[in-house]
Amino acid sequence: MQGQGVIISPSASFEAEARDARGFSRGRFTTDTWMSSDGHAQNARDMQNMANVDALIHQIASFVPEPAGQEKFFATFCRQALLEAYASQRYQVLLETNSYYDDGKVRWSRIIANLIENPCNEHIECIIYGIDISDEKIRLEELRLKEKQAMLEEEVNEVRELYNQADRDRRVDFLTGLYNRLDLFELIQKSLTGKFASIETMYMLDIDNFKHINDTYGHSTGDLCLKELGGLLKQFGEQHHICFYRYGGEEFLGIGLDQSNPQALAAELLTEIDALTVPLAPQSSISFTVSIGYTTNNRRYEKMIDLADQAMYLAKKQGKNRVVGH
Repeated sequence: MQGQGVIISPSASFEAEARDARGFSRGRFTTDTWMSSDGHAQNARDMQNMANVDALIHQIASFVPEPAGQEKFFATFCRQALLEAYASQRYQVLLETNSYYDDGKVRWSRIIANLIENPCNEHIECIIYGIDISDEKIRLEELRLKEKQAMLEEEVNEVRELYNQADRDRRVDFLTGLYNRLDLFELIQKSLTGKFASIETMYMLDIDNFKHINDTYGHSTGDLCLKELGGLLKQFGEQHHICFYRYGGEEFLGIGLDQSNPQALAAELLTEIDALTVPLAPQSSISFTVSIGYTTNNRRYEKMIDLADQAMYLAKKQGKNRVVGH
């Protein structure tokens, strides 16, 4: 097999294919007779005057490096095995194995045994030959590695997506769609360490008479009001570069990176919320108002939150549905 092949056979087409291999041998199985060995490989040409078919197969098997591989080779191509294959209408037997070549190196070979009945004498003959498939094995292994890498990347992406979704779920308020206090305080920490821009303005807003809404229309309607308000705040924030968070209950906190015109922005937001309607049933809806407090007193962020909160409560004391700055 060093180069490789062995044949034991007959038909011109099979023999032509075999002669393109490194080596081949032929045998007549019904009479258990070695017929010839030839080919480009020296180890194939050296296999002469074999006593019988199995002697030939043992000789070819000796080019397989490991004893277990040699046993498998013989069990696959011995006379009895190939006669049984022919009897079961298997006219070609294949085996891929490592084998020594003329240069002493071990390469992958595909050993092929073609079985045929010689029409001239009705004897079963066989050509056995080997083909060097080392490059093919390398290409297949590269393809397998690429497929494995693609599968691993897909699995990593799926895990990353699950992690991102889980991380998002713990940061986002499921009802309003706004980020929650966890994300707010992490953003504040990033701002303090210089990983995020300095926060210049904070807005605190609270739905007026929210308990009355829950008591009168039910908590499901209260939730719907929170959801609609969350959608409005998200859209308004994107337009005016303000990040809104659900701070707790019916309170929302907005942080802005610009100190210019906070009073005008808060008043515009108040007007938009005042025009918001929440559908309850066909031809039925409710509306609500909010009180907004803000501060541009840029000291400690915790203090800014307190000042915005104080301004919001002052707006409520002054009659609600209004803006107060601190």
